[in-house]
Amino acid sequence: MNNVNISPARGNLRGGKKTMGLTNMGYGLMDRKRNIPVREMMALVDKANSLRDRVDETYYKACAT
Repeated sequence: MNNVNISPARGNLRGGKKTMGLTNMGYGLMDRKRNIPVREMMALVDKANSLRDRVDETYYKACAT
């Protein structure tokens, strides 16, 4: 981290709190944006597994006759 001298004044405290709030809000936004593709990928994996099960079932029925 950079070594920055900041005077211990109320205005600087308020500014620091505001910056920290914006940082936390930005982190939350980025976390939500990251979770969207993960959820979509998991939905596609579930769909692929379902299709694979249907193909296996059809194959076994065809082989049994």
